[in-house]
Amino acid sequence: MMPSYRELRRFHVEAQFGTFIDEIVDAPGDAGVLIFSHREAEPMWNTLFVDDPAAAQAVWPVIARCFAERGRRPVWYLADGLNMLNRPSRPLTGSAWMVRPRGGATARTPGRRLVPQRVASAADAARFNQRYVEIFWHGQPPDNVALPISDAAPTAPGGARHETLHWILADAGEPVAILTTIRRGPLCGVYNVGTRPGFTGKGYASQAILGALDELEARGCEQSFLLTEDESLPPFYERLGYRTVTTGWFYVDGEG
Repeated sequence: MMPSYRELRRFHVEAQFGTFIDEIVDAPGDAGVLIFSHREAEPMWNTLFVDDPAAAQAVWPVIARCFAERGRRPVWYLADGLNMLNRPSRPLTGSAWMVRPRGGATARTPGRRLVPQRVASAADAARFNQRYVEIFWHGQPPDNVALPISDAAPTAPGGARHETLHWILADAGEPVAILTTIRRGPLCGVYNVGTRPGFTGKGYASQAILGALDELEARGCEQSFLLTEDESLPPFYERLGYRTVTTGWFYVDGEG
């Protein structure tokens, strides 16, 4: 059965706790869940995931104070079907929550097949983080940026642990694509999918994703999910067997 949006959101938040997310705070009543990063200023790591817009509206002073105490401007996320908050706001970016069942239909790149390798050494980890910075920060990360591989293993609230694996796809010895998989039980999240500048459009990301999922499915993974903020990417992921569970938008408080 397809996981619900809230099930995926909980998995996502707990999976990223200790890496990109440093605090998880239940908002009062049924308003939703707040997450904060001590290093990342990106809205997706500092937001209120709204469950009940009316409840969020009723306790807004408390929510606003949570953001102010951390030096953040209030941001909230509304999944499709939820009413807008009665506040001045502007949309920031949309997102799609997508799931792929085990053995889902795929469009594999024809010809030579490459297999991603797990990060298994300190040198591999340094290489992965370097590629991450190159791909997602164009080689110029802000100070104190959070990196996917750190000394701290992500541990979800309540002690539930995830298996986190980082993968590098190389062609002729040249690292060309990366991704991270985070698994708990039969569900696996796919993160940090990226191809180095100059190597895009050649099927490397597809091979990295499908190669990692082949191994994880052989070890019992039944479904994988990903969250993308790039509106152009859902058709690409659909070709790999993913289907959209829901979409939504991040909003920032204020009109300017």
